[in-house]
Amino acid sequence: MQKNSVKTNYIYHVAYQVLTMLTPLITTPYISRVLQPDGVGAYSYAYTMVQYFVLIGNLGFSTYGQIKIARHNDDLNECSQIFWEIVILRTTVFLFCLAGYGAFIWYTVRYKELYVVLSILLLSNVLDISWLYFGFEDFKSVSMRNIIVKLAGIIGIFLFVKEKEDLLIYALVLSLSTFAGSVVMWRGVHQRIQRPQWQKMHFRQHIKPTIAFFIPGIASTIYTMIDKTMIGVITSSAYENGYYEQAHKIEQIIVQFVLSIGVVLRPKMAGLYQRKEEKEIKENLSQAVTVVFMITLPMCAGLCIVAPELVSCFLGKEFTQCIPLLRIFSVLIIIIGLSGCISNLYLSVGGHQKQHTIGVYVGAAVNIALNLLFIPYMGAVGAATASVLSECVILLVFYLYSKQYFNLRMFIHPAVKYGILTMIMAGAVLLVKMMPIQSALVGTIVEITVGVIIYGGALLVAGDEFAVKIVSQFKHKIKK
Repeated sequence: MQKNSVKTNYIYHVAYQVLTMLTPLITTPYISRVLQPDGVGAYSYAYTMVQYFVLIGNLGFSTYGQIKIARHNDDLNECSQIFWEIVILRTTVFLFCLAGYGAFIWYTVRYKELYVVLSILLLSNVLDISWLYFGFEDFKSVSMRNIIVKLAGIIGIFLFVKEKEDLLIYALVLSLSTFAGSVVMWRGVHQRIQRPQWQKMHFRQHIKPTIAFFIPGIASTIYTMIDKTMIGVITSSAYENGYYEQAHKIEQIIVQFVLSIGVVLRPKMAGLYQRKEEKEIKENLSQAVTVVFMITLPMCAGLCIVAPELVSCFLGKEFTQCIPLLRIFSVLIIIIGLSGCISNLYLSVGGHQKQHTIGVYVGAAVNIALNLLFIPYMGAVGAATASVLSECVILLVFYLYSKQYFNLRMFIHPAVKYGILTMIMAGAVLLVKMMPIQSALVGTIVEITVGVIIYGGALLVAGDEFAVKIVSQFKHKIKK
């Protein structure tokens, strides 16, 4: 089966990421006003608890499966055996998780009905085989599936979620759309995978490497989800979790867009490491770091500047406490972009999982310690501050373990170059911000538009290689 090019994969993946960014633009203003901060906070807390069981059920199978399939995607028999072995192992683990989740629901007191509805997410993850398509470098199928799921969720929210008491309906709509998306992915399996040869099944070979991916996955969850858990436990406030959830959601939308660079390049990098093509590896890593700085610096500055208007028109006046949270989280766009680049393109696929694990656990330990110190006095702001500091620690550890391919010059040169262009953009946006625009929505749109135009123009004036190439390709397509 013919593979899609990296460029094609990136286009499809970006298309999905754009929809992911647009979805909250459509649904979040509505949900924030219908469910209110405490409703949003209740869903956030319950969803986070469910994700702990999802994490254990996944047990690192998704990342391991993608890399394993990518390394053997030219051998139909080998791929088929790998696929069925991983599917059976993963299903077995999830059955134990479902039993544990049932016990959790039985003994829990708060949000019991919400947990029952969200159990559908566990079933969705049992059936999720996106990793197979990623391994074949087929991002089109996964992206199209995800786009359909997003659209179905959007339609369902506006059709069925009408008032604050519809929290369970909101959870049901999102859970069912995800479940349907997982089921749909199985339709194309017979075109890529043969039936299993039961007598040749070897499950043991997958257990150790899968656990190697699972261990850092636990720590990743600790510093990405433990914040919401600790806010709920320490403050006992659904409102604080609601503020944190909405600010974190906006930041994560942007971060996932940036991380898509690494996700798309990961199968290709796995092949390069397999063939030991050192020169091309270094070139790809250098270009990836440059692109991360080019994208994240203006995003960080822009989010800081437009935060008041964005919160006002996007979330409503009940969420004004999200403004300082957004400004703190904006720094994560840069930090996670860089650490994700090192992780996805070097540590995970280059056989350095142990070093990745150490970095993640160090960051997780720092995050928990800082949460215990900050949350009792600062609430959600304390959790956000702890997240930024712990991610800085992770980035530092990742860098120290990857100096074979990364050096300070790879970071400093693009940081200075795009930092200067970002300051030019920020100055222009701040001038626009001084204009007497009454509408927060109009102000946000104008500020973002001016920022994009000024930054894009600055890139072209500076003769930036990537910007010039994009414009040249665009002109070529128009002429064609």
